[in-house]
Formats: sequence, structure tokens, C-alpha cells
Amino acid sequence: MAKDCKAVTKLLKAVLPTIQEAYERMPMAERTPIEKQVVGERNVTFTVPGIAFIDGTDSEARPPLTIAEVNVWPTDKVGMGDRRFKKQPQHVLHGEQVNLLRVRFSEKLRRQVCEISLPEHEIRGWVLSIFLNTECVPTIGEII
Repeated sequence: MAKDCKAVTKLLKAVLPTIQEAYERMPMAERTPIEKQVVGERNVTFTVPGIAFIDGTDSEARPPLTIAEVNVWPTDKVGMGDRRFKKQPQHVLHGEQVNLLRVRFSEKLRRQVCEISLPEHEIRGWVLSIFLNTECVPTIGEII
């Protein structure tokens, strides 16, 4: 029995990277999304792909505040901190429901970035995960 387990483990270790590489080479339109659980920066667990809500609240600010419009960037480089970045972001309102498509860690920003879409507004782009929540959160404090 132990030999069988070792043989299966060895086979899986050999085959899984090949399957993952083939999946990553596949055009995005042909991929079947694989659901996974991802913990966001607000310590909430997202299902990706799935539904999320834009959350502009900052309860740690003094006084607490809510950012009314969150930037949605056309690329996962997000453009923050780079004055040479010329692309203009679109904006999504606090509390708006979005489709969460992908999550990755940006080494440059040292933050999670998330690809989102709002088909009814024809918006698709990237936001920092700190601006996403699993539920619609009411505004707090001053709205800026």
C-alpha cells in the first residue's frame, strides 16, 4: 500500500507542473476558471472568480473616512508611485458590486492587486485588494 502511495505521489509531482503550464499557455478566453479561496488585505476570504464590493472605507484614518471613487487601472501595474505612468484610471463607486476575476501579488507595489469587471458599465481593470470586501459596507466619517 505504501509503495502505491509513493508511486502515485511521484506521478502527480511529475504531471501537475505540466498541466499547470499547459493551462497558463491557453488563451484566457478558452480557460475554465478554477475557483479558489484568497484572503484579502482586509482579512476577508474571497472566492476567485467571484463577487466582491468596492470598499473605500478607512477606519484607521483620523478622523475615519470613505473614499467615494476608487481607481480602476487598465493594467496590473496599477500605476501608483510611478510618475511616468501615463494611463488614466476609470472610477468605481464605493459599495458597487464587481466581478472578481483574478488576484495576484505585485512585487513592485508589495500589495495584492485584483482584476475586476463591471460588465454593465463596460469597465475591466485592476484595483488594490484593500479596496475590496465580501459585503457592501456603509460609508463612515467624511466622504472624500
